[in-house]
Amino acid sequence: MEQGRERLVKPVLYLFGDDEQGIWDEAQMLAARARRALVLEGAEVGRAEEALWGTEMFGAPPDLVIVKTMQGVDAKAAGRWLQLCERLEPGVRRLVLCAPGVDVRKAWHKKLIAHPHVEARAMPQPSAEDTERWLNQLLAESGVKLAPEAVAWLAERARGMRAALRAFVERARLAGGDQAPLGLSEVAALFGERAPMQLSEWVDAVAMRRPEALAQTARLLREGVPAVQMIAWLGMRLEQMLLVAWHQAQHAADPLKAAGVPYPARGVIKQALSRWRASELVDLIVQLEEAETAIKSGGEALGALVPLVQRAVGAPHAA
Repeated sequence: MEQGRERLVKPVLYLFGDDEQGIWDEAQMLAARARRALVLEGAEVGRAEEALWGTEMFGAPPDLVIVKTMQGVDAKAAGRWLQLCERLEPGVRRLVLCAPGVDVRKAWHKKLIAHPHVEARAMPQPSAEDTERWLNQLLAESGVKLAPEAVAWLAERARGMRAALRAFVERARLAGGDQAPLGLSEVAALFGERAPMQLSEWVDAVAMRRPEALAQTARLLREGVPAVQMIAWLGMRLEQMLLVAWHQAQHAADPLKAAGVPYPARGVIKQALSRWRASELVDLIVQLEEAETAIKSGGEALGALVPLVQRAVGAPHAA
């Protein structure tokens, strides 16, 4: 009899982690399947009790209650939610608790995870590879076609941003993406990025410590590409390289894959890493952050970026 009870659906689903959009997507999908779902805030435990046991004054009782801000509850409310979980019988999913970004050190979080009536599901921020798989599925369902390099670029730029990607796919469909594949330049323009091909070439040049990166820096700025956009692109590449270097130090079988580097960027990153020490990458990332702060505070972009790139390409490390 006990084994039969263990196989029953747990009445509470607890979704937590850094993937806020993914958590809410999962909750909405469950709500769509329910006959009637009620969405509450974490502080509304009293309303949840009324709804789940049919004591609400108006309307039919919901068969599913979704709590969307569980991460902000105080200890008293958390205790009441735990008591509510205890009262629910296994067999039917009745309650979904959403706690994006919750502090996993909280006592009530640990109790929820261990509760026999609770199915706890951690949802970490998806990698670029996770996002690319999800995006390819969305594109297949919508009939929109993108060039492979555009898919990889978009997955990296919009990692985990499912709502933004859904909106983008609709814009791509209206732009004719359901008729012929859209290339990287078209995709970047639809996504709101400027000069993606030139930026990609510039980032590769800096990563490879090529002298021409210096002239490219000045040209992009003259053409009106925002300095903060250039910093964001370069910062992402440097962080990828640093992560690959870390996985190499951990003797990963495939450091590039372990770091979640999109396939089109793997060749350049593999070559570029032989030209850098990890400490140099860390220093340049710090300098980029300082340059961004200076520019946002009114500093001159050319004066902030050009010396930084000059230092980056001026003294490559011999492998």
